[in-house]
Amino acid sequence: MHSNETLMADGGFLEIDQKLQKFLSEPLGHKLVTEIPGLEGRHADRLKTKGIRKAYVILGVFLALNKDKDDFAEWLKKAAATNSTETKTCYKALKQWSEKFI
Repeated sequence: MHSNETLMADGGFLEIDQKLQKFLSEPLGHKLVTEIPGLEGRHADRLKTKGIRKAYVILGVFLALNKDKDDFAEWLKKAAATNSTETKTCYKALKQWSEKFI
């Protein structure tokens, strides 16, 4: 557990919930990939080597893959070296964001 995360009774992390709430509170604009829940600095570094810096590019891949959970998970694990938990968190955030704004 990171020093800036608080374990909640349900096993989730308060920081992740706050990050999700902030992510869902407004359009993407020019947000960086690290503003997507589940993606951290190390993921951004890996994505940056592929020319991906902005959250809207990740959303574009999510949409191009027809919001398919398995296809997106496979792509994200390869592109950003995410683990299963990080991948699920990112997918959930993009799914909820797209339901709210698209």
